[in-house]
Amino acid sequence: DKLHVRWGTSDAEVTQRLLRELRHQLERLTCDGPIIALTHHLPTYRLRPYNALREALPGLFPKQWRFLNAFLGSNCFGELLAKDPRVTSVVSGHVHWRGK
Repeated sequence: DKLHVRWGTSDAEVTQRLLRELRHQLERLTCDGPIIALTHHLPTYRLRPYNALREALPGLFPKQWRFLNAFLGSNCFGELLAKDPRVTSVVSGHVHWRGK
């Protein structure tokens, strides 16, 4: 993303645009629920691996690799989804976690 994505605007403005799009998608749904929301980015910072594991395993994320948590999501997505009583589950991706 750092080398190839050029939005031409700030991260905050991109986040607000994506939030408006998600809000619009929810408004267009005419069903009473349940809704399972799928997001690319995390809907809450609590799901970032660094936050979850830094206390349990100090040193797991050396300083030079912390940039991988640069933009994994925003709490605003989770807050929007939590306000809609039809949303019963959220599935998200975009976790920078190396697997073996």
